[in-house]
Amino acid sequence: MDVFVLPTHNEMYSLSVIDAMLMGLPVIGTNAGGTTEQIGNNERGLLVTPGSSLSIAEAIRFLLNNPSETKLKGENAQIWALSQHDFANTVDRVTSEALLLP
Repeated sequence: MDVFVLPTHNEMYSLSVIDAMLMGLPVIGTNAGGTTEQIGNNERGLLVTPGSSLSIAEAIRFLLNNPSETKLKGENAQIWALSQHDFANTVDRVTSEALLLP
């Protein structure tokens, strides 16, 4: 698999996107909901118009025809996913915050 496509019309925050990013895949997702935040400003994949199969096809074509861009977005995705969703870091952060509670 070279890219991951999440064609939902509106997604809160997708665990499948995080899984794909952890595998170093760039994500093509709709510019709606939490997917926008996950992909960033097209840094970790490409945002497409919700409900537009043409927009999805163009994004797939772009990434498949630009392997260096695909690789860069995949690497950015993996770095972001590891920094934001690493289990040990999350446990440490939650534990630290819990210790600060009155």
